[in-house]
Amino acid sequence: MKNAHRLLALLTLPLAASAAAVGTASGSTITNTGFVDYTTDDNVSSTTTSNVVSATVTQVYSVLVTPDGTTATPGQTVYTSSNTTAANQVALTYTLKNTGNGADSFTIATAATTVPGGTGISYYLDTNGNGVYDAGTDTLISGPVALAADASKLFFAVYTVPANTAGGTAYDVTPSGTSVGESFVAICGPEAVPDGRYAF
Repeated sequence: MKNAHRLLALLTLPLAASAAAVGTASGSTITNTGFVDYTTDDNVSSTTTSNVVSATVTQVYSVLVTPDGTTATPGQTVYTSSNTTAANQVALTYTLKNTGNGADSFTIATAATTVPGGTGISYYLDTNGNGVYDAGTDTLISGPVALAADASKLFFAVYTVPANTAGGTAYDVTPSGTSVGESFVAICGPEAVPDGRYAF
């Protein structure tokens, strides 16, 4: 019996890494097949194929809230009049993006703020998609926001400025988004860093 001299040419795929890749849709099936090319002592070439190995991509949870900023330069600043006898509303604009590989829902909250008492900030979805806060039109966020993989939505951090607020006053706010699927939290930069500022 003659011995076969085999030259192995294996097609490999890093299944574990691919199964966790954010860019690969959750639930996708990745297959891997190995091939062996060889030539016998009789100079006969042949190929043997291995069994097919399959792996299912698991869901990766990830979320991004922008813009970011620094203490010296917040991600955005909105100015409004001060010393008025009536309260008025100001809005900061943010983007919530599902950077995971499957559908997920996210809760939006205030991670940090210098607003007195830390209250008075409400969050609204940009319902009509015009990028501008429209009181009475945009929807108050009262629960998790659902997003498909790679999808994003604009939302507004709305604050009602108390009447007779002194000129030169400024309040900072940093919102956060938390994945419902895995409690993954995204904050616009460190919690002490203002990513939006209301200036009066």
